[in-house]
Amino acid sequence: MPNNPTIMRSLAFALANVGNNDDAEKLYRDSFAISAEDKGSIDDAYAHADFAYMLGKIGRQGFAIEEMK
Repeated sequence: MPNNPTIMRSLAFALANVGNNDDAEKLYRDSFAISAEDKGSIDDAYAHADFAYMLGKIGRQGFAIEEMK
């Protein structure tokens, strides 16, 4: 299920935990875009928080703050 936002976010979280931040960021952003296109999808606040935490951890605090908004 390559376009399943839940699976993509789980993989992104795992990638971020091993320091593969570029791939994690792409997966997070892609998963959010897929969710936005799917009108029946529920946005995952925890995924946005995980993504924001990763961004802050790699020194991108401004982006982290925007993500939390």
